[in-house]
Amino acid sequence: PDVRRALPSADPGTQERLIRILAWQGDSKALPFLQSLVPKSAQENSAIAWATEKIETLAFTPDQHH
Repeated sequence: PDVRRALPSADPGTQERLIRILAWQGDSKALPFLQSLVPKSAQENSAIAWATEKIETLAFTPDQHH
């Protein structure tokens, strides 16, 4: 939650790092927020797409019993 709160007011370089932190934390509650962001650069757009995919991948838990 602290990372999500810090994101809107952070400078662009810090925002990109925070986006990546959210992804590595697997913060599924951050998905709607990430999807609502308007990228300010191609690099930020790429980071948002990567983070969204990473969070979705980490949130997926296959059934280990079948």
